[in-house]
Amino acid sequence: MNRMRIAFGLCNTLMDVYEENYIESRLRPGAVDLLKELKRDGHILILWTSLKKRKVNFVKALFKDFFKLFNEIYCYEDFDLLEKIPDCSEHQFKNIERISADCLIESKKNYREYSNNLSLSKKYLIIDKYRECLYRQPSNWKIRVLGEEVFDAWQKRIQNREEWVYDVLSFVDKMSVL
Repeated sequence: MNRMRIAFGLCNTLMDVYEENYIESRLRPGAVDLLKELKRDGHILILWTSLKKRKVNFVKALFKDFFKLFNEIYCYEDFDLLEKIPDCSEHQFKNIERISADCLIESKKNYREYSNNLSLSKKYLIIDKYRECLYRQPSNWKIRVLGEEVFDAWQKRIQNREEWVYDVLSFVDKMSVL
């Protein structure tokens, strides 16, 4: 397996960050084990977040061991993310070429279109957003207002909560042979 430079987004990708009260921030289930496995395989791990350094430092203080898993950390101030996307306009976009990364795992759905328009789509894995609140059992009130399907959706999320880890590992395996 080739050693790769693998970049990850932070908010809604590896963690649910509560900017109003950082102490309530939560790591995505399976995130630490995934990063440790990739590290054991010799990959360089990069955290690339749209948060400002000041905010990252608050979260970093709460999750020291998690942040130690990364070889490099980039924040909002480190790069101008505004990029002219062909067949679009200018958008905030984490272009992996700026940090010499081989790939990016991110939860921003619009990155699928942007990376495709830049002929980089094979190097971007867009995963479902992680929100800790979606893993809490819906209240009776919420079920009454939104219907039974909210309960069914919750059960499905609980059942598949770490499936994203398999998706990332499969993506990295495919990338390493390119």
